[in-house]
Amino acid sequence: MPSENYEAIEERLKELLMPAVFGQMSYDRELGMCSQILSLPLMIAAVLTILWRQVPSVYELTRLLAREHLLWCKTVKVSQQALSERFLVFPATLFERVYKALLPELKARWAARQRPVEQVRPLNFNTDNQLLP
Repeated sequence: MPSENYEAIEERLKELLMPAVFGQMSYDRELGMCSQILSLPLMIAAVLTILWRQVPSVYELTRLLAREHLLWCKTVKVSQQALSERFLVFPATLFERVYKALLPELKARWAARQRPVEQVRPLNFNTDNQLLP
């Protein structure tokens, strides 16, 4: 069972990413990449899940898709082969456009941060690569 922290992170990801992902649906259609099941939102959620939860394989991702909601996507049963093939033909430009759509929001959130950013002391090493005090 996911922890409260896990659920909070998932909600923040949804809030941040859904507008950017769903904003690219028309471009997805222009490219002819529409899929009833393995849609753009599902593929973005799948890739984020692979990275965030460190899913080791498409096989394991297929199992996760069948038994858990992943971000904004409901459970879905797909074959490992179908998912693998979709990854092979899925254009990187779709991920790039989602990322670029997300950048202004990330910059605005960074600028609006209220908590102080901790200053980090640079590390110094001697010629033998030993850390100096």
